[in-house]
Amino acid sequence: MKFRSWPGWVKRLSKTVSLPQAIAAAAPREHEVMTRLMETSPAGITLVDRQGRITFANQRAESVLGLTRDQITSRTYNAPVWHITDYEGRPFPDEQLPFARVMATKQPVYDVRHAIQWPDGRRGLLSINGAPLFDEKGEVEQVVMTIADVTEQVLIEKALHIQRDLVLALSSTDNLTEAFNQFLETTLQIEGVDCGGVYLVDRQTGMLNLVSAKGLSAQFVKHTSHYQADAPQFRLAMTGEPVYTNYAKFLPNQDQAPPQEGLRALAIIPVQYEGKMVAVLNLASHTFDEIPLSARKAFEIMAAQIGGAVAHVRTEAALRESQENLQTLFDTLDDFLFILDKQGRILHVNPVVETRLGYPAEELAGTNLLAIHPEAQREEAATIIADMLAGKITFCSIPLQAKNGALIPVETKVTYGKWSGRDVLFGISRDITERKQAEETFRQRNRELALLNQAGRALSSTLALDQVLKTVLEEVHRLPDVLACSIWLIDPETRELVCREVTDPKSQIVRGWRLTPGQGLAGWAVQHKQSLNVPDVLTDERYFKGVDEKTGLNLRSVLTVPLQVKQRVIGVMQVVNETPHRFDENYQTLLESLASTAAIAIQNAQLYEQARQDADTKLALFHEVNHRVKNNLTAIIGLLYAERHHATLEGRTLQDIINTLVNRVQGLSTVHELLSAAEWRPLPLSDLALQIINAALHILSSVQRVVVDVQPSPVEVSPTQANHLALVINELATNSMKYALSEQDRAKITVRIRQNENTVHFEFRDNGPGFPEDVLKLERSNVGLYLIETIVRNSLNGELTLRNEHGAVTIIRFNVMP
Repeated sequence: MKFRSWPGWVKRLSKTVSLPQAIAAAAPREHEVMTRLMETSPAGITLVDRQGRITFANQRAESVLGLTRDQITSRTYNAPVWHITDYEGRPFPDEQLPFARVMATKQPVYDVRHAIQWPDGRRGLLSINGAPLFDEKGEVEQVVMTIADVTEQVLIEKALHIQRDLVLALSSTDNLTEAFNQFLETTLQIEGVDCGGVYLVDRQTGMLNLVSAKGLSAQFVKHTSHYQADAPQFRLAMTGEPVYTNYAKFLPNQDQAPPQEGLRALAIIPVQYEGKMVAVLNLASHTFDEIPLSARKAFEIMAAQIGGAVAHVRTEAALRESQENLQTLFDTLDDFLFILDKQGRILHVNPVVETRLGYPAEELAGTNLLAIHPEAQREEAATIIADMLAGKITFCSIPLQAKNGALIPVETKVTYGKWSGRDVLFGISRDITERKQAEETFRQRNRELALLNQAGRALSSTLALDQVLKTVLEEVHRLPDVLACSIWLIDPETRELVCREVTDPKSQIVRGWRLTPGQGLAGWAVQHKQSLNVPDVLTDERYFKGVDEKTGLNLRSVLTVPLQVKQRVIGVMQVVNETPHRFDENYQTLLESLASTAAIAIQNAQLYEQARQDADTKLALFHEVNHRVKNNLTAIIGLLYAERHHATLEGRTLQDIINTLVNRVQGLSTVHELLSAAEWRPLPLSDLALQIINAALHILSSVQRVVVDVQPSPVEVSPTQANHLALVINELATNSMKYALSEQDRAKITVRIRQNENTVHFEFRDNGPGFPEDVLKLERSNVGLYLIETIVRNSLNGELTLRNEHGAVTIIRFNVMP
């Protein structure tokens, strides 16, 4: 993990406070995002101050270190209670610990590996990254640690080495006891077990016979050296499934219990070959109450491959024991068996050679064994076989070549012997196809684990959504057989799938595409919340053929995996190839694992982007509110000046003037509330007019006596125009109340709004007596008329027209908002 992507506010605050304090001091939304990031990180995260004290640990750190947060933060990074060693248990120098190296170099460190001891006595194997956080003086104030538990991975690697050594030992020795003694000696170095034994199944009696034991007393070994087929221990082993249990629960009854040995945990692991039990590994602990999960996987990996080797050794022993039964063995054994004269010519073969290589026995008779090896390797094979006969080496790994040209990977061993009274060579070739496949599968799993680890670290290094998407696709594109890959995210408003990022030669065409809900393979995967692996799109009606038509690609294999976070699908990841049947189940499993990590990273990036946008929006709204309040205050001051200017002209009382001002300010308040509710976006003019007129009627207590008819209109006005129009409409409504109701019990106000190109026509009329003649001629002026004329001309840059038509009619023309 790299630490260059912390938000700027964390970098600033962390100069004077710790990282948890910095997060706590952030804005609520940022606090939520950063807290979620820390708590959902796939790696354990801790903070260590410059004195070496651990000051913070996230939730994952608890499971990695086997302690609660309070326990973790009560320790220093190198406290003796950690019992820090290397993976082999040797002392680990303090100056090589990540914290010490960061403090010494002021530079990040990566993948520092050492072990610690958990409270229950088990050892955890860790991989640690560390990076510095600096104070204002450029000194390291804190060190950020990311901690990964690699115990299981290391144990699996160790198990493979043990398995390989055992298979080689079994293949090169006749002594099973010696091979298993060596095997147990190495196996008991795996933490979680300290004693055990290996039982072989007697092929004639069916009994389990102990052939090797380590870490147990002689009395206990004698008591447990054999198990009959009816014994509970035997039946438990013959189920074919590993058993992990507390030793006390395992004992059938105290009468049959072996001598006291102090055992606490027991593992019974069957070893099979071709579906049959050939051996049983019994491993136990005097210390732990249960076998650790990581150790269990290691034991099962070892057991998975040694069955064939055990069978192979026992078969060779049978060959040496009975020359008379050799023909029967030839007819039943699955290995390739050749009997050769001293010149290497084939005298006899078993049926497997005929069926697997495709040669009739008579065709091979007299043929040199080298003829069924690849021509380019025959000279090498001759040299190897000569060295085998000289005792220099034991195996030849050059493949056999079938009659149809197919190569079969084998391990061949050649030995001297007797056949029908003559000296011959026995060549035994074991098909190791499955073993090679298993080895390749394991190597592939390691590559996949490395890819997921690398992807996790890369995705955790940024919160920029575009960069996260590119990083995801870069990691996916490294996978074999991926012609192109893409990420589609759900638009929260339309629910459409939008192609946000793509890597292929036609990326510019595909990026930005939208699929309706349920459309195509991607839409199906979203709706059903499950992966969809289509080996050939030509046979699947769900495939959206527009892809081929637009890009010119002839896609055949398509694998689509949902991006899910807590059962919620946020999009899909898709890989494609122009060849059918390119993506198998293992490929799908890998992509699903990568998609899980990617989905969390994408959601975190989206949350971070949303938080940033919310902060920008709030800041903009704050500035807008400030601007509007300032404008309203300016308008109120203008109203006061207007009243002062006309007060002596009209001869009104102070009470009349104050009431009028209250009415006008109330109009400003109404429009302010409307704009605030709309977050200072443009307002429909018809809604504004209706609200202002009703507010004026309410203040004048004329609501029940006036009918208001405002025709709905799509015309919208800007916040600034809304403020100006609010004063104008308020004056018009007040004027109508004053004159239209003076001569009748009920009055009607009608408002019509229309737009002609860029000009808005606002018509306000009532059914009163109309304007006096001197007002129409603009020969008389009062505060209301003065305000209307001034606002329309100067603030709205518009035109004002007054006329009488069954009442007073006011028409205002102004340009639409820019």
